[in-house]
Amino acid sequence: MRWNTSRTRVGNKVTPELLQRALAGSIPDMNDLTRGLAREEVCSSQAIDVIFKFLHSDLVPNLQRRGHDQNESKASIDRAFKCLAMLDCVLRESATDESLREDLIQNLLENVDGICSWIRFILVIPDVVPSWKGDLLGAHNRNASTLQSALTISGRVYGAFISSSGFIDLVLQLWFREDEKKELLLDIGAPLARSIPSLFNYILQRDEGVDVVVQRVLQRRLVARMASSLTRRARQLSEDPVVAARPSEASKYFYELTAIGAFLLESENEDIIRTFAAANYLGELCSSLNVLSAKLQKSIPKELYMSFQALFTSAVKARTHVVENWARLIEGGAVSLLARLIPCSPKHPELGLRFPFLSSCTLAFSVLHPEVTRALLAIYPSGKIPGLKRCTPGITGQWASAWSDVSNFIEVFRDVQNNEVTICDNPACYRREKRMPEQVASQQCSGCSSVIYCSRECQDEDWRAYHRLECGPARSDRDARRSACTWYRHSSRQAHMTWTASLLRLIRHPECSKFCTPGFESNELLVNIDCSAGTPQVTLMELKEVEFDDLWEGIRENTTFSQVYLKSRFAGMIDMFKEGSLAPGGRLVDISLRFGNHGRLSLLVVTERVGDAEGEEYRPICSVVRHGYDASLDLEKGKTYGVQLEIEGTSVVI
Repeated sequence: MRWNTSRTRVGNKVTPELLQRALAGSIPDMNDLTRGLAREEVCSSQAIDVIFKFLHSDLVPNLQRRGHDQNESKASIDRAFKCLAMLDCVLRESATDESLREDLIQNLLENVDGICSWIRFILVIPDVVPSWKGDLLGAHNRNASTLQSALTISGRVYGAFISSSGFIDLVLQLWFREDEKKELLLDIGAPLARSIPSLFNYILQRDEGVDVVVQRVLQRRLVARMASSLTRRARQLSEDPVVAARPSEASKYFYELTAIGAFLLESENEDIIRTFAAANYLGELCSSLNVLSAKLQKSIPKELYMSFQALFTSAVKARTHVVENWARLIEGGAVSLLARLIPCSPKHPELGLRFPFLSSCTLAFSVLHPEVTRALLAIYPSGKIPGLKRCTPGITGQWASAWSDVSNFIEVFRDVQNNEVTICDNPACYRREKRMPEQVASQQCSGCSSVIYCSRECQDEDWRAYHRLECGPARSDRDARRSACTWYRHSSRQAHMTWTASLLRLIRHPECSKFCTPGFESNELLVNIDCSAGTPQVTLMELKEVEFDDLWEGIRENTTFSQVYLKSRFAGMIDMFKEGSLAPGGRLVDISLRFGNHGRLSLLVVTERVGDAEGEEYRPICSVVRHGYDASLDLEKGKTYGVQLEIEGTSVVI
């Protein structure tokens, strides 16, 4: 199966007579023509007629047909081998020969099916001829290289090939091929331009390529196999003993894998997103990248940083499974991986000076969700993140600062993660009004699961006041969020409420002291804590000066909150607080969190004061959650994304 163009038959020159004999199908003369092309002794345009004459799809043998001429079949196969070898030479030469390129383009456009049919046939020969298995990997890489060279020659050729389902099936055949040990074909010693992942990645670099690949993968029900193949290739690569000797090739190969996964996920096809999440794609690739970086830590190539950024970008851009993605990255060792990458990042100025800061903050701030914090504590039970080594003081300080900003939440979550959920969503909770000291486990509404109560009495009272109008649309919202894996547990809400109350000490900061004069009572102010950029930013707003719609939308531009059915509860809680009938002396807090590019989470939390004036502390008593969709990036691109949901006749985006 090797395309051998190095041996020379002494005394034979490429002549017009030889070309005629090759065009007539003479295999020895086709051998000489192939060698002449390799030695650049013959004009490639003279070989084009020969190449495409014998690459027609109707010449592919049907070995299962009775009575077929075995000698003729063997001759057809030999000719096709020579023609594919010549095609590879001509494609390379066309890069510098404009007239040759135009002639070649026209022939490629007319012979897409023939080329694909012959390559597909040749690649299955080792399955029936055992002696050909020795070059299985080489044959697949060579054919992948020829196909990629054909695609790069012009946009018209690219379009013609990807429009052929036979071509897409051929690429998938190359991608999924296994050796005798049932391992995917992997050769990091081959030049990257001749690798199977390089061909696949090139196809996916255009939107039309992504569309046709996704459509074909879905039609053939190969999504799970695609996710598995990416994680398997990454694992095989990271465990390959030769990677230490070939760090550049290994890093480039790994980046091709992460790029392929990123392109498929950016298609925003729900089947692909769900299946990749079920296969723990991000976590598995992060784990393999961690292993690979440990082997190459003395000199980490820039492609490993690019792979890291590709994984992070997939997590940040996600519109569903956002929290799950970050939890899987943490489980895959993202913290230790980043701690290994940052010290070497100054060697790669193309990464930018802000790489250590931005990557540290992005990873640290993902921990502000309890599900991600739980994954972090499984690795670092104390909640303390080790510092960086071999770094400048500035970079070390950025790392420490990023984790310091979230350390308070980690500590709060460690204390409450095993507690019973004791939230009561009835603002007039009778247990709270009667100062009953005992805490009981709350029970959620069986209809929508969106509210939770300490007792049947509170449930009945809240039903009459608010929930009878909320339950139906809340059920639709719940189903949509569970489907998109953005459901927010009550235990997570309790953790955020407890953390919010602990953050109220920030209002004693000197910058906020002007709002805490005797001229203002606590029930006249709204404490706004914006954590969307990581470090909590605290401002105080005078309630009587703010319109209700502004309170509902908060300070977040281009963000739509989907739970419009909660506006009555939201307004009622604010009114009760302003009147002093809810948590006298307490604080009303609106806290905002951001997860990924699009997910916003806002909690309106009512807290009551405990302790004396000198040791002023607060504890949460009730809250209203709003899930928002930030369309800022969509508006920049002129697109509309998100999950469309119809709730009580109102179209919203989640």
